[in-house]
Amino acid sequence: MKLLVSWAKSLGMEFDYVPAVGVAGGLVSLWRKSALKVVQTKKNQRYLLLFVQFRNSSGIDVVGNVYGPNNVGDRVAFFNSLGADLRMATGSIILGGDFNAILNDGERSGSEEANSVGDASFKSFVEEFELTDLPLRNGDSTWGSTRGGGLWSKLDRWLLNGEAILRLDGACQSVEDWGISDHRVVTLKLGSHDFGPKPFTFFNCWLLEEGFKNLVEVWWNSALVEGWSSFMLQEKLKGLKGEIKEWRLRKGAWGSEKIKELEEKLHDTMSRMEREGVSDELRRGRLAILNHLWAEYRKEESKWLQKSRLRWLKLGDKNSHYFHNSCKVRESHNSLANLIFNGVCLSDPGAIKLAIFNHFHAFFKRDPRWGAKLECDNLPRVCAADITMQSFFHRGRDLVSDSVLRWK
Repeated sequence: MKLLVSWAKSLGMEFDYVPAVGVAGGLVSLWRKSALKVVQTKKNQRYLLLFVQFRNSSGIDVVGNVYGPNNVGDRVAFFNSLGADLRMATGSIILGGDFNAILNDGERSGSEEANSVGDASFKSFVEEFELTDLPLRNGDSTWGSTRGGGLWSKLDRWLLNGEAILRLDGACQSVEDWGISDHRVVTLKLGSHDFGPKPFTFFNCWLLEEGFKNLVEVWWNSALVEGWSSFMLQEKLKGLKGEIKEWRLRKGAWGSEKIKELEEKLHDTMSRMEREGVSDELRRGRLAILNHLWAEYRKEESKWLQKSRLRWLKLGDKNSHYFHNSCKVRESHNSLANLIFNGVCLSDPGAIKLAIFNHFHAFFKRDPRWGAKLECDNLPRVCAADITMQSFFHRGRDLVSDSVLRWK
């Protein structure tokens, strides 16, 4: 205990803890007082929950340190008790630790135990509080044993609800290398990697703008590019990107800025009605603003719907929070954190971009008559532009087909 107090003071942090029983268990949570205010704590032998208020936040958030029981029968009571205390939260929920349970059979290998009552209660707990298990980087399992030919499971993790994902930009969990323990450390990392601007972005909501489709068609047909088909397509898309950017600048306020501008106009019109009475002129002005505002709402929702990939939802409900949350989760799943190039693991965005450039530069310098044939049934999708190119080619295939299919 004296060592813990001395350690916390040396770091300038406050702490709370749950003592170990013999050589098992024991939980410690440390935090900086300047970053958050601890309102209340809930703890027992299996978890330590801090009910806190972060800076610039009015809700009560929960940061939890968890150590689930090994005994399968005890897990049901454990998750019931944890859930009862979590219901006090009104904002973000951030839980981390060894849950001693899995969410699906793919998280366990080499073990005969499957579909246990304890694992089912864990899955129900995650679903009830709408928690998200972010993708685990640098590995698949967090616990391992050499007995019985090898047992491997994903028992340790971070779980976040939608509020936490929105607040913690670029959140992802990464597993560290194996050490002397049979568990691997799982770190919750924040902050997204900046790889620079995307090569081409196309939002379906642009098609709702009057004259946009004609603008693209006229420019595409008038642009003259010579070379092989892929080069022609690349240069045309690059030029179209600049044309769309200029068109957006000419349009003035856009998206959320336009919505805010219209909402202010609506407020001013309603205030005038309160002061001056409801005249025909103000009534017509209010109706025109409402029509314009609803149109902008639909465009903004269409953009977030496309980014979140929720194709089965219909447009119309202004549920931006849900779309933001879905977009953040997908962004975490698709983000590129590191790349193994020539046996070296690269994590810096600049180094990754240089490695990719060098690879393709060397590839395209080879004799084009020779190359490998790629056969793959389940090729994983890359995140950078699938939202963009797929939509553009699907909706404008008649326009771009000549450039795509022409070969020299």
